[in-house]
Amino acid sequence: MPKIIPQDEDPVIIPFDQQQIERGKLVSFLGVDIRGSAIRNNRKIAPHLRVTGTTNSGKTILIRNEMFSNWLAFPNAIGYAIDYKAGIKSAPHTKFTADMVAGVTMLREFLLLAAQNWKTVSDAGFDNWFEYDAAHPGELPPLFLTIDE
Repeated sequence: MPKIIPQDEDPVIIPFDQQQIERGKLVSFLGVDIRGSAIRNNRKIAPHLRVTGTTNSGKTILIRNEMFSNWLAFPNAIGYAIDYKAGIKSAPHTKFTADMVAGVTMLREFLLLAAQNWKTVSDAGFDNWFEYDAAHPGELPPLFLTIDE
């Protein structure tokens, strides 16, 4: 059973393990399990990620790890982050806002870019970005959208 961290106690910060990242692979390092083994997310298998947990359980740290993993694997990636509590603040290759109105504008911008990318992928005869990237490595950077409460 995971340890619930009381509000007055500092959580143990798990150092980011850059060795878990492979350039050009959508596999991110999320943290470690209770045995100390790396927890990785393969976005080719599970392209979407939802993080839930109690206050102070490490959700934002996990999200930062995910964003940093994306940047290490794809330095040309395009990221968008909306975080109304400003726990993320910034990340490489990522546009950031903590403002609700700007967040709506950012979502619209992301959706337009995603639609353009989908047209490129579809017009080339592929079903998804992974197939397109395998045939045209690095031509179309992956897009990442992160929304933290």
